[in-house]
Amino acid sequence: METQLKGITVLNEAMAGGSNGLFDADRIDVNRAIMARERSNERYEEEQTFREAVDRAAYIYVEGLEGGRRGFNRFREALGTPEFDGYFGDVLQRVLLPSFQTWLPPIRQLVRTGTFNDLTRDKKMFQFEGGDQPLQRVGEFGPYPQRGRGNREFAWAAYKYGADYGISWETVLADDLNALRDLPGVMAAAARASEVLAITQLYVDTNGPHASLFSVPNGNLGSAPLSVPALEEGLTAMAQHTNRTTNQPIFNRPRYLVVGPEEEINARRIVKSRVLTWAGQQNGMPQGIDNVVSELNLEVIVNPWHKYVAGSNADGAWFLFSDPNAGPLGPGLAAIEFDTLRGAEQPILLRKRGQFTAIGGGPDPRGELSDVDTSDWRVVYPHGGGQLFYEAAYASTGAGS
Repeated sequence: METQLKGITVLNEAMAGGSNGLFDADRIDVNRAIMARERSNERYEEEQTFREAVDRAAYIYVEGLEGGRRGFNRFREALGTPEFDGYFGDVLQRVLLPSFQTWLPPIRQLVRTGTFNDLTRDKKMFQFEGGDQPLQRVGEFGPYPQRGRGNREFAWAAYKYGADYGISWETVLADDLNALRDLPGVMAAAARASEVLAITQLYVDTNGPHASLFSVPNGNLGSAPLSVPALEEGLTAMAQHTNRTTNQPIFNRPRYLVVGPEEEINARRIVKSRVLTWAGQQNGMPQGIDNVVSELNLEVIVNPWHKYVAGSNADGAWFLFSDPNAGPLGPGLAAIEFDTLRGAEQPILLRKRGQFTAIGGGPDPRGELSDVDTSDWRVVYPHGGGQLFYEAAYASTGAGS
């Protein structure tokens, strides 16, 4: 967070008016900036006066966090002015988005990503089912066989996720800035947690491996605890899958081994160890049996949300996933998909307008406060997803012997 906050100061190096910010004698025309913002959500971004105001608000915010007692007193004074309070939301948005982008959950590598623009849909369609079979011989005058008509629909759902945050007026006036310092990071962490949970629930249910994706009839469910022989069994099962439409090979190979924290050490030992076991000697030298699994470049991903979703049913469970974005002959094979709302691929930060105005008709001198004297913020992050091709994944409950 400290690095992200310091990054804001770079924006302020080119500010006019020095470090006195909004309180210079030649301060900007605040009313003009506010009117420009209200005219258009796009135009206010281009309005130079508004950009200057936000930059100066950011300077005061960073100075309050890192500038000692003098900087904090200046920040506290600014919070008591309605113009600064109006721009402070844009400062938090600048900090929220870098916080959200700093950490990309490893579990995102398992999914095919996309966008949507309709929260009422309940399915998605994959158009080119069966379109990758070998090309057919074409005669002198054709005709060419038509491809890409073997459509398949997948169950899919998206929802609106969000939360409200209220900061009391007493908090912003107090000598403790932790609430304001941590708020963007807390919002970003909540959005990422919502995303990781949604992805986890696409392949884990309350009983362990998700029954809609993994089953014995599908040929992608086992029960053996994680070991080299068990992994070999999973690798073989995935390699034996064929295209459901053409029955041709799909060159399917896992790229990721996903486990809970209790299996992390075991998983990393398996994929890194070159020797499986030592068996006897030859010419006085110990002879090892190679661990072929270590040559397959499996990447271990640890997901602690397994237990959150399935409780003790997740103990010992492990999963194999193909690369959803890259296959040996083109696009990868995806078991699950995660989508975000088009135009809102990152969390949206909103601010509730104040409830009061001054008796003289101006804005509340305390800033934008609710009827219970809180500064209210809302983070919104719509997203959704669904299960795609079961051939792209293998799971074991780990409950066997």
